[in-house]
Amino acid sequence: MQLIKKAVDQKKVIIHEYIFPYRDMPAGLNSMLEDTAQGIRILEHEIDFWWEFSGPLGEIPDFLDLIYSMSNKPVLFGNTLHSIKTGALFGMMMSADGSAKEAAKLSKKILQGTDPGRIPVLPSPYFDLGINLTTAIELGIVIPLEMMELAFNNIFR
Repeated sequence: MQLIKKAVDQKKVIIHEYIFPYRDMPAGLNSMLEDTAQGIRILEHEIDFWWEFSGPLGEIPDFLDLIYSMSNKPVLFGNTLHSIKTGALFGMMMSADGSAKEAAKLSKKILQGTDPGRIPVLPSPYFDLGINLTTAIELGIVIPLEMMELAFNNIFR
């Protein structure tokens, strides 16, 4: 979110939002995919690229597959490794290993008698960077070596 805020503040990016109500899953999935399709039709001629949002719908492969099937615009930011593997330029997601470490720390505190209500809710400090080289080449973007090193095993073609 800080990346988007910085770009908007510098007047380099205009965000077009399309908001629709969340519906409980799995029953509401088809309705939300229909809402997504409507948003793609409305925004397709207003945008240069897509930015996949986080949340339950953004983590379902059908959501990203719908974007690719209806649009010829690239997805610059993906929310999952599936997103990066299927063509999003880059993405940052919580590390499974890091999340496991955090869960172990929380479990230890609780087992040692800490009241769970007194444990602060904090975002995970562990993230994985993913990069899709094919998309970078198609867009004419050179990925700096430092970013490639950070992505490590999450570089896809």
